[in-house]
Amino acid sequence: MLDLEGLASHRGSLLGALPGHPQPSQKAFDSAVVEVLSGFDPTMPVFVEAEGRRIGSITIPDALLDSLHAASCMEVEARREDRIAFMLQDYAHLFDDPAFFKAQLSRLVALHSRERVAHWHRLIDGDARAELFAELIDLQLRPRLPA
Repeated sequence: MLDLEGLASHRGSLLGALPGHPQPSQKAFDSAVVEVLSGFDPTMPVFVEAEGRRIGSITIPDALLDSLHAASCMEVEARREDRIAFMLQDYAHLFDDPAFFKAQLSRLVALHSRERVAHWHRLIDGDARAELFAELIDLQLRPRLPA
């Protein structure tokens, strides 16, 4: 498995910064990717989570991104309840710094209404972790309309 998020020290989302783990430089990331790739057996499949062009401040090299987009894909699904449980564990640190958490969610005003973001802020203030994470997951699970 090629763990790009691990190599980038970032989960790749708006809320993906890892506390206490600064991201490497672009050059260090690129070098780490080359090192990991050189250790793979070319006859064996390599699994990689789908990523956008950027993981936090790191940019995935074009050649690697093109290869990922050209590769076969497999969809892995998790139950909503399991996703909420995962977020309650892996994203709990966001509630340690409510001002930062709110600032990050405020960046979504262009995609969602000010009222919705204010509602999320109230959930943070009320320590309603499961409810907030459920709402954020539900936004991701909504069917997307074709462009």
